[in-house]
Amino acid sequence: MELNRMKKPALLLGASACVALAACQLTSTSSTANAPTIGSGAEWHSVNGDSDETGFSRLDQITAANAGTLGLAWYMDLPGEASLEASPIEVDGTLYFTGAYATIYAVDGVSGKLLWKFEPKIWSTIRSR
Repeated sequence: MELNRMKKPALLLGASACVALAACQLTSTSSTANAPTIGSGAEWHSVNGDSDETGFSRLDQITAANAGTLGLAWYMDLPGEASLEASPIEVDGTLYFTGAYATIYAVDGVSGKLLWKFEPKIWSTIRSR
């Protein structure tokens, strides 16, 4: 008898959760006008473009028809950098990324010109053991 009393609230809670989830699914699929936009536009304010990090761009300048004509627009040397592991972000035409020892770079996205570089010199605060 005690076991049956425990099962009823659990079943009721489980059934309520299923109904609530089904209702959420119905409202999310029935109205695409209110659906959130996937991907990022021209501005990539966060890693991989949007807050969901989809890496998807809604821009349509690059298509299957013109992808073969793309080439290197510019490159830059970064003396002292062995590799860059950070994903850049882009805001108002400026690319921001980090390098070794938390160095921050700002680069013009069109020309590739270094706009500024900040070296916090964190290595100077690291104590040897």
